[in-house]
Amino acid sequence: MNRRAHRFLGVLLVVLVPVLGAAGTPQERFDEGTAAYQAGDAVGAEQAFREVIAGGTEDGHAWYNLGNAWYRLGRPGLAIHAWRRAEVYLPRDPDVRANLDRARLEVKDRLEAPILVPAHFFWQRPLAPGESARLAAVLAALALVLANLLVARRRAGQRGWSWAGVGALGLAAALLGLSTVALQRSLAQGAVAVVLAPEVTARSTVGGEGVDLFVLHEGAEVAVRAREPGHVLVTLPDGRWGWLPRAAVATLDPAEGPPGA
Repeated sequence: MNRRAHRFLGVLLVVLVPVLGAAGTPQERFDEGTAAYQAGDAVGAEQAFREVIAGGTEDGHAWYNLGNAWYRLGRPGLAIHAWRRAEVYLPRDPDVRANLDRARLEVKDRLEAPILVPAHFFWQRPLAPGESARLAAVLAALALVLANLLVARRRAGQRGWSWAGVGALGLAAALLGLSTVALQRSLAQGAVAVVLAPEVTARSTVGGEGVDLFVLHEGAEVAVRAREPGHVLVTLPDGRWGWLPRAAVATLDPAEGPPGA
């Protein structure tokens, strides 16, 4: 390598090393966001936690802290959205629940928050998707091991064990698998959304021929039933429905990054 090439590489390293080092790892940015929030710098905390999540770290704690920063910045809709995203991965966390309960009292539209899974999958509510998937796998493995033991005992002429235990474990594994799939599908379809606009009017159609139906305000949580380019069809607990501009809401779809502030 000649002298000119060495000089070029030296200049390149001088330029790139500070830039790459400034980005930091997700954990470093998380720690920086925590320090900024504790120091009263909500803007710096918001930026750090947004970068952690935008970098592909779908972490409940990062979403929770991002919600705290947004709440401190006076953005209740963004805060509720972030806490609901956190709730998916931290369903039993008392701080997430307390923050959501407090923020919902400040929302103008007192609507019952839509749930992500059907009521008949009630056992899924206290479980994160990864937790229920792993538990289903463990139960299925136990059922398989027990079945093999029963077969071996039968071949050896031993009696006294019942197939009921295998059936119970298999059924539990199947139910957990079904509820996990239902939750993941609901998330991927963006079945729940939070209004981010200060105020938005739901209309009867997407085009200009529709009529105004009702008004929603920042922080309202709605169920999404259909999507069209640039719009979503939402329903309320009392049965009302209407089309909202897509830009006015943020869903809980894991494929979506943090919405713009």
